[in-house]
Amino acid sequence: MKHFALLILFVLGTISTQAQNIEILKISDDKIEVKLSDGENASIPLGGNYKIVGNKISFKDNFVFENSEKIGKYNRKRLKLTNNDRLKFYRDGDEVTLRNKEMNIVTKGNLVFDENYNYLKAIEITDNTFADKQIAESWLILNVIHDLHPSQKKNPFVDGLIIGALISIGAAIGGAL
Repeated sequence: MKHFALLILFVLGTISTQAQNIEILKISDDKIEVKLSDGENASIPLGGNYKIVGNKISFKDNFVFENSEKIGKYNRKRLKLTNNDRLKFYRDGDEVTLRNKEMNIVTKGNLVFDENYNYLKAIEITDNTFADKQIAESWLILNVIHDLHPSQKKNPFVDGLIIGALISIGAAIGGAL
């Protein structure tokens, strides 16, 4: 019985160490502060820039840097490293995944939202078999943030159409009176 109890504790301990979280520390108008599962802090500027800045790993100007050395490039959905690793981002509801070039899942997580205010609190990482976990988690959180918070750049053409429609409706109402 004693061995069975130790086995159960060992299994539960192993399961609890597998569950990791990427935490959202602070949300402001211009950036989001995050904490990766290894304790590394990083910031994601919002708006037109599509980047994440950390102490070790940074994504900026469409390139991936590790300790200020360029190790890859990226765009909105794809990441290609100099060692020929490639990742693609996918989101299906609250489940997010990164897949390699053979379409195998290398990182998988679930979005955790605050029930009262409906904002993203964390990403619970359920599986991360990618060789460099920090790169995978940084790429994942960057894509999730930009997927949930699209660019705030205004489109002057669309804005002009909306303003023009409002003026036309106002003129029509004013002319009917």
